[in-house]
Amino acid sequence: MRNSKHYWFILFIIGLIISSCESGNEEIANDSYIAFSLRVAQEQFQRKSGVSDSNAFTLGGITRLVGMVIDRENKDIILIGKKIAGLPAARFDDLVVALRARMRYNDLPMVSIDLIDSTPITGMQKVRFGGKIERTLFGKDFLECDILLKKYSLELEQQISTVDSYRKLLVNNELIDLRESGINPIGVRWVNIDSLKYLFGKITESGKSYQARFWFNYSDPYKVRILDDVFCIMSLDICIQNELKSENQIFNEDVAANARPTASIQFMKLFTENFYKLSEAYPQLKRTKLLFDITALAEGLKNTNNLPDINFLLMDYPVQEVETPKEFALIKQCAIIDRSDGKTNLIQVSGGIETSVELEWLNGGNIGYLKKFVKESRPDKNSLFWKIPVDNWEMPNSNGLTIKSIAKGRNSKVGCSVVTNSVVLGERKSDQGFNGFTSNQHFADPIQTKGVQMKMEIDSSHFCEVDSLKNLRTRFLK
Repeated sequence: MRNSKHYWFILFIIGLIISSCESGNEEIANDSYIAFSLRVAQEQFQRKSGVSDSNAFTLGGITRLVGMVIDRENKDIILIGKKIAGLPAARFDDLVVALRARMRYNDLPMVSIDLIDSTPITGMQKVRFGGKIERTLFGKDFLECDILLKKYSLELEQQISTVDSYRKLLVNNELIDLRESGINPIGVRWVNIDSLKYLFGKITESGKSYQARFWFNYSDPYKVRILDDVFCIMSLDICIQNELKSENQIFNEDVAANARPTASIQFMKLFTENFYKLSEAYPQLKRTKLLFDITALAEGLKNTNNLPDINFLLMDYPVQEVETPKEFALIKQCAIIDRSDGKTNLIQVSGGIETSVELEWLNGGNIGYLKKFVKESRPDKNSLFWKIPVDNWEMPNSNGLTIKSIAKGRNSKVGCSVVTNSVVLGERKSDQGFNGFTSNQHFADPIQTKGVQMKMEIDSSHFCEVDSLKNLRTRFLK
């Protein structure tokens, strides 16, 4: 019996050793820098026998991308990033989708939920994709973030204390305007549209309609540094941009120094300034940041001459298909503001979505040393991914991250729209009075955009390489 137990135990240990050998690279620890070989990954995906290392599907575990190195000697493109706990791992499929959008279709990733002519009747809006990202996880994630932006703006998602919803800001501004005109608001109620019937027949004294649109974008411009065969994202932050339209006329929302910002500008600024805090409450926003970074790398490759062969990825790699909706329901809410003068303000909002010398120089901005670190740390030319030994690198593109290893102490109209209709009702009633918000109200035209249009600020500075520690030592000896 004892010998039998030893026999099965030995078989178990042998099995573990074999499985660990078959898995390829060992898992790299959090807070490590990672290099990922696009050539080796492509070769694995081309094999009929299948991928030999599952890390190929997650870019070796990279969660924040920072750049890439073109290794012409080995005909390779090496992605560079960091593995950070709490952030989603990059997906190989997302990289392929972005590469195809930019390099095969010459298009840009985009998703928008547009109000169309039939929306007032059907209550449905059209979902529009660009860059052929529909039916992909890339497109699905883009769409989910647009939906989040819409729902948050209408206070249909849990709010965080530092970011008020657009509808709250809209009503707050209306209350301030009333008080400034000498009218005391008695109360505010948010009700279902069907609850307005008791107000039918009241004379409409004034009214207005406009459409505020919000979309995710890069802070304009995002910054990269290019040096020989090294491409490094120095700064790429996500922001919200906005546009205000009425009857297809764009309002100039430039705010004078002494003027109160509109609700749309307030919401845009609050969401942008608190993007990383919102990302903690809504993890899908972390994925959005990663998708924008991937698109930046795709743009960099598109503009690189004599690239190593990635034709299989552009033409034949089978991207996983998922369902992405073609329509999205319109959401309507209404605020009733009772006034001290007996009149009533109605506001309807309709939601649409649219440590070495080299490291000192690397921290000083000379990204050329990335190539040295990446190539010299590669175990062999067929390694899929590997750890880069630069734990004390002050990594660019790190806004929103808690970096533990620091040694020293545009036009992407991807988003949502909110149509606002407001009326002031008098006390008297009339046969020609208010009968609900009209079903044939005008909507602004769909946003005309090609999606994530990249506007880079490129710094190709060359650095004078000086052995700073050697010079310091020489001065000390003197």
